[in-house]
Amino acid sequence: MVALLIVLCGLAIGSFLNVVILRHEVGKVLGGRSGCPHCGHVLRWFELVPVVSYLAQRGKCRACAARLSPQYPLVELLTAVTFLLVYRAQAITVWEWWMPIVLVLHGALWAILIVIVVYDLRTKLIPDRFNLIFALLAACVALFETVRVAGVFVGLDLAHLMQFSMHVLAGILLYAPFYGLWYVSHGRWIGLGDGKLAVGIGLLLGINGGISAVMFGFWLGAAVMLSWILVQRLLAFFGRGPQEHLGLRSAIPFGPFLVLGVAVVYFTDITFLSLFWY
Repeated sequence: MVALLIVLCGLAIGSFLNVVILRHEVGKVLGGRSGCPHCGHVLRWFELVPVVSYLAQRGKCRACAARLSPQYPLVELLTAVTFLLVYRAQAITVWEWWMPIVLVLHGALWAILIVIVVYDLRTKLIPDRFNLIFALLAACVALFETVRVAGVFVGLDLAHLMQFSMHVLAGILLYAPFYGLWYVSHGRWIGLGDGKLAVGIGLLLGINGGISAVMFGFWLGAAVMLSWILVQRLLAFFGRGPQEHLGLRSAIPFGPFLVLGVAVVYFTDITFLSLFWY
């Protein structure tokens, strides 16, 4: 029952994340009724049911019959699945006082990561406010986990404070190489938004986990980019390729790959140490 409630909550929050993404892109405030992006038709309650409304309307607006982006149900489903994975990753089997706090903090953290991924895919930009929210949530998660491990009634000792300070140090260390690449290339090689995202990654995962997540992100990005270049070359060879080809100097959104690296470490506990130590 808890898992079912989490999935339903994820679908509803995913619908809200779509609003955040699309309205921030065009500079609109979050207040006000939702409407069709094509004709402005104000949506009624039965047109706002996550996933179900999109399928029932066959992906079209009821008023103007314009095609609606598949982003709507995809983000809703992605949020629901992510929330369920967060619930499973925390391995919560016994109800304790900290359980709701953990679910809310980690759920909010992954919600903003989903916003960052989709926004970066759409615009190749990561707004500072999104990175700031992620960094603050990551710091809250790291601090709360430190307090929970130490024991609320026992209090924090120097060892636990050092543990939290290592997460802060990780955020600074992960930002430094991104800033260096951005500064040397004048922003041609990589965007500074990716470096600001790395700050939150370090705060969340610490030094070992943070470095591992960033490197996994680089590996995944390189693998996907090279594979897509190969596919395009093969299609072009048979005369079926696109007019514009992706190349090694093409600008691609890197934030989604960094988030994928975070997901690998967060949901599997796989790091460089676990890969090469044993």
